Amino acid sequence: MRITKLHIYGFGRFYNVHIDLLPSALQVVYGENEKGKSTIKSFITTVLFGFPMKSQVGAHYEPKQGTNYGGKLFLETKDLGEVTIERQKGKNGGKAIVYFADGSIGGEDTLHQLLGGMDKSLFTGIFSFSASDLQKIEQLKSDELNRYLQGASILGKGSLIELEKKLEKNQQELFKPSGKKPILNEKLQRLEDIRHKLREVEGQLSQYDELLSQRKNLSYQQIDVDKDINRIKEEIRVLEILKIMKPLYFKEKGIVAQLEQLPSVNDFPLHAVDQVKDSLAKEQTLREQINELEGKLVEYKMRLKDIALRPNFDQLKEQSLLINEKSFEYGKLKEELSNIELEIRKVEQLITDQTERLGKDWNNDLILQTQTSLTAKEELKKLAKRERKVHYEREQLEVELKTKSMQQEQTKRTIQEILSQCLSDDDEHRLEQQMLKVKEDITRRKEIEQNINWLNIQSKDSINKNKNSWLFKWIALFFLGVSGWLISTQQWIPALLSIISAIFMIIVGSNTKKSENNQLPQKIKEYKKKLDQLQTTLELEREMDRIDHIVNENVARKNQLDLWIKQSSQEENGYRLLLQEFEICENEKELIHNQITEWCNKYQFVHYGNCEHLLELFGLIVEVKQNINHKNYYENRKIEIVENLNEIEELGRNIAAELEIDEHVSLSVLVHKIAEIVEMEQKSRFEYNEGQKNINMIELELDALKQKTHYLKDERSKWMMKAKVKNEEQFFYYAKVAIDRQALEKELLLLRSQQAQVKPDQFTLEQVKGLLDQDNTSILDPLKTLTEQLKQAEVQQSTLQNKLGRIEQEIEQLETEESYSQLRQTYEIKTDEFQAVAKEWATVRISQLILSKAKSIYETERQPVVIQKAKELFSLMTNGEYVNLIAPVSENAFIVERYDGMRFSPDELSQGTGEQLYLSLRLSLALAYQAPSPMPIILDDIMVNFDDERKQNTKYVIEQVAENHQILFFTCHQQIKDLFHQELTMVLS
Repeated sequence: MRITKLHIYGFGRFYNVHIDLLPSALQVVYGENEKGKSTIKSFITTVLFGFPMKSQVGAHYEPKQGTNYGGKLFLETKDLGEVTIERQKGKNGGKAIVYFADGSIGGEDTLHQLLGGMDKSLFTGIFSFSASDLQKIEQLKSDELNRYLQGASILGKGSLIELEKKLEKNQQELFKPSGKKPILNEKLQRLEDIRHKLREVEGQLSQYDELLSQRKNLSYQQIDVDKDINRIKEEIRVLEILKIMKPLYFKEKGIVAQLEQLPSVNDFPLHAVDQVKDSLAKEQTLREQINELEGKLVEYKMRLKDIALRPNFDQLKEQSLLINEKSFEYGKLKEELSNIELEIRKVEQLITDQTERLGKDWNNDLILQTQTSLTAKEELKKLAKRERKVHYEREQLEVELKTKSMQQEQTKRTIQEILSQCLSDDDEHRLEQQMLKVKEDITRRKEIEQNINWLNIQSKDSINKNKNSWLFKWIALFFLGVSGWLISTQQWIPALLSIISAIFMIIVGSNTKKSENNQLPQKIKEYKKKLDQLQTTLELEREMDRIDHIVNENVARKNQLDLWIKQSSQEENGYRLLLQEFEICENEKELIHNQITEWCNKYQFVHYGNCEHLLELFGLIVEVKQNINHKNYYENRKIEIVENLNEIEELGRNIAAELEIDEHVSLSVLVHKIAEIVEMEQKSRFEYNEGQKNINMIELELDALKQKTHYLKDERSKWMMKAKVKNEEQFFYYAKVAIDRQALEKELLLLRSQQAQVKPDQFTLEQVKGLLDQDNTSILDPLKTLTEQLKQAEVQQSTLQNKLGRIEQEIEQLETEESYSQLRQTYEIKTDEFQAVAKEWATVRISQLILSKAKSIYETERQPVVIQKAKELFSLMTNGEYVNLIAPVSENAFIVERYDGMRFSPDELSQGTGEQLYLSLRLSLALAYQAPSPMPIILDDIMVNFDDERKQNTKYVIEQVAENHQILFFTCHQQIKDLFHQELTMVLS
């Protein structure tokens, strides 16, 4: 299984992002902090196994933009092709949708099958981890590490250990052998108490015991009667069986009589009849083949007489092969000689050109005197590196000095500009006076407006008072009119009261004084005139805001001016520091120049130019030296080739003389003629050998056929002797008799088997046959008597049952007493409760035993595979420093063995070595895990505590694991990223 790309709808900092992974199995994802590495890792886990619940601790990566929370994973599988998994936030971790290449769609169950039943804890325990996860494992002791190894490899990180602890806790809560508080102990004690009370009540019931005794006696009598009934029924059954066996027995006697009439052939080998017939047929076929082969043998012997062979063929063949090989070598040597001569001319020309490039100061002797060792080159490289570094730093310092100088000038100009924009002290004083005057005008205007408002209120009050005086007068007139009407009607008392009311109203109205109405308008006009002479409130507020704005701007400029002055001071300090660094750089440059001179004198180089020129010169001298060595090699090789060519030509002349061939022909023609002679001789020898082989084969085949014929005759003779006959004719006669006897014996065996199946168990077959040979009346007469006895026994059985029923009723009445019945009911209920809890305890105990057995099987069968693989990976990471890992079966220990035999526990290792150990365990668990398709492995900066050499070794291990699993390697370290090929790296921006 391989992840090809991701589509993130919304997850953490990502919104609608597409990420295409490289097609390689190993993918390095590089990004600085806060670039989204952890977000991508969590997104993959979330899509595969669901969103975390709100109550769960840890980052949930809710989207910062948009409302979509989730995304898609695109996978490539071996069996199903391209598969897409989509998951968005919802109930129970979100619903997963799986899209297949054929258009079919699946859900959560399909995803579960695709992942091989793996859950989130198992995935994060084996296939997805970071350096912090390795450090958490490092804190475990050796015995805890062994248990972790079991738990992570069987059920996921820590689950097996938690399951063991949970089962042990459940068992302790249910039962302890010496405890009192566990549930099972309490119920057992309660049962014992009830049983004791029940026995006390039963001891007081003497009548109950008597009835129980009577019931027991009647039960024994009933058992005796039942036995008699069963005995009678058995005897009747036996007599009925004898009736069935009678015809079978007489048929058996008839077959026995037939067998006595046939001749006795007890030892006749009946199974050999077909073998004897087959032997006769085979012998006839063999004789025909023998005659045919004898004719072929005579023919082959005649052919061999006409073939003549050379006596020294082996020597001739060796010479042929030798000259043939030499001919190929001869041609190659000729071609090589021509090439070498050409190479010598090229190398001489190349040496001449390179010497000219070196200059007139150099010649071959001087070039050979120079020392071009690796030490010299490394020293020159270091000097060149220092020279480049100094040159680069000098250029950088010059740029920085120029930049700093420009910044200082710019800062000074800025200070002057800000200073020119700031107000003078006189201007600030003038603005303060203007602000005070505006505030005074505002205060005066508010006072005038308040006076005007007060006068307006006084004016309104005076008008209201005048109106009230006229109202009292009109009321007085009304009362006078009413009093006049009352007097006319001679109602004296009401009339008097009306007159008194009128007088009162006149007095109240006359007491209302007039205000000074004429003075109030005049004062209001004066105040309004003063108000018109002042600016409006809005204008005064605007003026005050304008002055505040000018003052605030001036304060801001002064603050800005202070900042620029501080910055100017800092820039001056920085400029001085840069000048000091520039002087140091110049001193370093002079020192490097002196060291270059020393190097040239030490290694006999002409000193001119800089280090880069010397490096180029160094490489050119190395090439010239190599070319001089090549020239010497080619000249020596040329001499060897000429000597070999002369030897081959001498060998060809010797062979031609021996075979009487013209020795003046070319070597290729000579080889061809020798090959023709050898080929003709080989054909003759091949024909002769083939003929001899055919003769030998025919003779062997004749011997084999004759032996088979003798073997067939001997085999038939053995069967004749075993059958005690003289010839084949007598053999076949007795064979027919044996077949007839065999058929009768089979039928007799079947009859006896039938009789054995139906015969009574208490009689043997001979006893039954003896009874059948007797008179029929002596066997069948007891049937009538037995039937009558059976009826009497059944009547007696019914009487005993009635008596027993009455006694049972009386016992039931005694048992229905309240105290006794209550105790028995309570006892039964508590017994059921005890059995239920005991069953639960037994289930927990069996689960413990099964888990222990599973651990034992894992330790003996599965764990060794994981440990062996982890040992190999750990040894590779540590460059062979540690050679063995030991996890003893049934012991809570974990041991690491060093190359010198020293052994350590994991907590004795350094942090980096400990993390390498736990990394090898994780990777070996991933490699050993049985899944439908290899799961991707996600690694998050797991090499931060490794040294350079072990980082390189770990990189090699990761590349090995990537041959079986896709690996996503997240890192924020440039050094770790540079370990891998650039084409394997994706950079997060």
